[in-house]
Amino acid sequence: MKTLKFIWLLFREFPRLFILNVILSGCVALASVASIVSLAPVIDIIIKQDVSSSSAITQRFASYLQRCALQPSARNFLIIFLLFIILKNGFLIMAKRHMFNTKYTVIKQLVLKTYNAFFNARWQFFSSGNQGVLLNTLTREANVSGDAFAIMGNLFSDALCLLFYLSIPFTISWKITALCIALAVFFIIPIHNLGRINYRLGKNCTTAANRVASLIHETLGGAKLILGFGTQQRSITEISKSLDHYRRAAVNAQTLYGATAFIYEPVGISIVILGFYLAYRYYTIPLSEVLIMFYALRTCMPLIGQITANKNNLSNYLPSYEQIKQLEAKARQHRQKTGGLAFVGLKKGVEMRRVTFGYPGKTFTVDAVSLEVPKGKMIALVGESGSGKSTVLDLIMGFYEPAEGTVLVDDIPLSRYDIYSYRTKIGFVPQDTILFNTTIRENLRWGKDDVSQEEIDNACKQAHAYEFIHELPLGYDTEVGDRGVRLSGGQRQRIALARAIIRKPELLLLDEATSALDSQSEMLIQRAINDLARETTIVIVAHRLSTIANADYIYVMENGSIIEQGTYHELVVQNGVFAHMIQLQSLKNNDANA
Repeated sequence: MKTLKFIWLLFREFPRLFILNVILSGCVALASVASIVSLAPVIDIIIKQDVSSSSAITQRFASYLQRCALQPSARNFLIIFLLFIILKNGFLIMAKRHMFNTKYTVIKQLVLKTYNAFFNARWQFFSSGNQGVLLNTLTREANVSGDAFAIMGNLFSDALCLLFYLSIPFTISWKITALCIALAVFFIIPIHNLGRINYRLGKNCTTAANRVASLIHETLGGAKLILGFGTQQRSITEISKSLDHYRRAAVNAQTLYGATAFIYEPVGISIVILGFYLAYRYYTIPLSEVLIMFYALRTCMPLIGQITANKNNLSNYLPSYEQIKQLEAKARQHRQKTGGLAFVGLKKGVEMRRVTFGYPGKTFTVDAVSLEVPKGKMIALVGESGSGKSTVLDLIMGFYEPAEGTVLVDDIPLSRYDIYSYRTKIGFVPQDTILFNTTIRENLRWGKDDVSQEEIDNACKQAHAYEFIHELPLGYDTEVGDRGVRLSGGQRQRIALARAIIRKPELLLLDEATSALDSQSEMLIQRAINDLARETTIVIVAHRLSTIANADYIYVMENGSIIEQGTYHELVVQNGVFAHMIQLQSLKNNDANA
């Protein structure tokens, strides 16, 4: 049942490819049968030389030739036989090409469809999932699903060939053929039941592959920490264990697949020999027809083994397809909600009215927060780690939906806007700088597709990145490495800021843009932020309080709530939490300089 379900699922998703595959398989089967049947006249003419005393098959071929005004000679019979062989092989080549084209088309469509579902999902889909599993799904599991479609093509091709091949011995002696089929079915039932075992083994393979992909993703991402801690051997040992587990699962699954055909081969040969013996010993069948019958049955028996093996192998591959569809369905369940109102630009500002939000299974990260971000102003959020500052930015970005309260943009709920048009007007510099493994130029172009060189230069100058970029030997064409590893922290941060500036954002969100920078880099970033504050609306999450001295308004957060608010001067005069934070940072700076 699982195999039939899998075939139906693939047919429903790829009907055109499926139907074309069946048509080509039918052509291969017909040409194969014709090539076998056309061998009978060649045998008869060699043995008897006289068409009139030959088998019924030969006499029928002779009749066709005479209708075409051709002599029923050995040469013409041989030409017909060779033409059918060429035709069969031509269809085989076409079928194989279509099979490979189908396989990689299926892989492409599955990956694109799943990838599209992933990137139309809310951020919560990514933040709550295992990145290694997502990676494995888009690589190994998609490839296995493509293989499944190819195997299904072989299954249908073999099944059609089997039906057509059986028509040959049926026309010669239906009794012997029926006996051979009955024996074949009797012996195939135990092998048929291996499908359940294959499904379980396939499930084990998928689980093991997920683990391998997750470990590789984690260890490569944490390579610096692993090298720094000197725990390379521990990482290698963990990877080795997971690879061993995957190896065992894969070997078990593939051995069972390969063994199915081998198990059936001696059974098939025995049945064919029995049929040959009965035909020759008890039935007055011409030798040419006996040989054709023997050849057809001999061809059928391995096909039965292959059909059974491919059927069981589809059960083995089904878990890979299931994982793809399950993750795709999960992504669609988390689909990003969006309104129909196009966002053309910020007119008044952004406001949060008593917004409450909590991550699943946790207490509220943001609790009844109200704040305003007027257009053209720089608003700062400060507080200890875990106080909810970054979550506020995520809510303004529309990454999460409030459990209570409302996020308003120009006095209109954010949920009513087309979220994608809204985000195209936002510049965002996250806490962990994200650069792609390509050139500086291509990283900057992520901010805007049709950006000119002049716009790139101006943005880099505003972010104080222009100078260091032009000091590099390849300038904008410098490869930054994975996540920008070939650049310093300050350089990465300035490129990220330039990328945000290129968008000419209506709203610029900066999440601790200077938290891990040296004094020189911090000064340059701070200068860039102050310059930008004259042109756009900024919300900045700050760890170093010196960077927000020029902020128009500051909100101090603690345990998800706003506990103080005001200008920099007002908060210092209040001598509250903010003033205490300044004193602590001043002491740290003095200790560092001592």
